[in-house]
Amino acid sequence: MTAGGIHGEIVSVKDTYFIVEIAPSVKIRVDKGSVYPSNENIEGQANLNR
Repeated sequence: MTAGGIHGEIVSVKDTYFIVEIAPSVKIRVDKGSVYPSNENIEGQANLNR
């Protein structure tokens, strides 16, 4: 999720930004500082650390 509330899937990672697909065939470029991990990813990491 971005700081602006946009949800999507990261499809490409560059040095300072991500390409995020927000709908089929709709991609946007988002600055890395504006992206937060989803709860799903946080919970998955917590399970790996147990």
